[in-house]
Amino acid sequence: MIKCPKCNETIGVNVKMCPVCRNEIPDEDRNRASRDNELLHEEAELKAIEEYHKRTYIGVLYLAIVMVIFMILAGFIEGEIVDSSWLPALGIVLLVVYVIGIFKFHIGMCPYCESFLGGSPLTREYCDKCGGRLS
Repeated sequence: MIKCPKCNETIGVNVKMCPVCRNEIPDEDRNRASRDNELLHEEAELKAIEEYHKRTYIGVLYLAIVMVIFMILAGFIEGEIVDSSWLPALGIVLLVVYVIGIFKFHIGMCPYCESFLGGSPLTREYCDKCGGRLS
């Protein structure tokens, strides 16, 4: 978006004439605005990719912690410290905690459309739903 030099109205980059005051927009103003928009878009895309990878690594760490907790608690159950009938309930509770973590931290979700990407989020290059670049 650029501003009309005459009426200061915000108009699109590709508009050759201001729809409000009918002032002709010089080509150099439109070209400069196009380059600025491309740079802003590239910066935003790189930031989104960086955020996606950060959230994915946090998700892997989060899953590892949940699994370690499950194994420790399952060890207590197998060691007869706690009744073994609690094992399925423990598994369900930890699964719920993990799913809540996924949605709270947006783990494995596209940074553009927020759709869940499913398996192998670290190896994806593009989102299946919106086509956004992920690496």
